Amino acid sequence: KVSDFEIVTVDIVAQPSAPQAYPKAIYESLINMKHGHKFIENLKGTDVSKDIKVQKYIREEMIRLIKDMKIK
Repeated sequence: KVSDFEIVTVDIVAQPSAPQAYPKAIYESLINMKHGHKFIENLKGTDVSKDIKVQKYIREEMIRLIKDMKIK
């Protein structure tokens, strides 16, 4: 288990392949949404696969994030 690891990527193109084909910064959007830090802190050390309440919480927060980002 690796606990102190962060993946950092960069994707640059001169012309996107489709109109409005720009990436959304999901992690940053999550952090910046209301209670985003709380959401991440609540998940640390939690076995999501065994906790129905946590699964429901994640589902609700992800739906809210998607709506906030206007992803279709």
